Amino acid sequence: PSLNGFLALNYPPLYESYGAENSTLWKKYVENHVVIAPLWTNLDSRNITGAGVWVHVFSNNTGNRSDILKIQEHVQKYSNNSEFNASVAFAVTWKHVTIHSPYMPGYRLYKHQAIMATDGLYTYMMFIYDQEQFSIKPLSYTPVAAGYTFPGNFTGKILADRHNFTNLKNESNINQ
Repeated sequence: PSLNGFLALNYPPLYESYGAENSTLWKKYVENHVVIAPLWTNLDSRNITGAGVWVHVFSNNTGNRSDILKIQEHVQKYSNNSEFNASVAFAVTWKHVTIHSPYMPGYRLYKHQAIMATDGLYTYMMFIYDQEQFSIKPLSYTPVAAGYTFPGNFTGKILADRHNFTNLKNESNINQ
């Protein structure tokens, strides 16, 4: 996971700070990596207590069965797949971060998550945004992207860019 709001699923990690707002830039930035980006931009966690990135793994074989059942319930609800029974899931959480700007530091703390769950046949991805404090305002020229890489050709499915990313908290975005 990168503090800049994305997760690269294969090694080596990427170091691009700002999100790829179109499919051409996405393919260039991800350099043949699978990337999941709930909010890819230059994020800042300096001097903020409790800020950072957390990764949690859940499975049927661990003591956190209630967590995987909660994830399963959300997938069933939003995907309309009542037969889905999650066996493994992971969540990456960016918490207490702001948009980094040398001219206008972020003034609102927020958090967001990428959650993936599988039953061995189907895999679902969810982006979850803080509902109360998701009101960050990067400068108009600051690139922001939310999306994910299509395996195989490494192009991106861009869900949002700097012009519409604040609408993400109002929509469901579960993709199979």
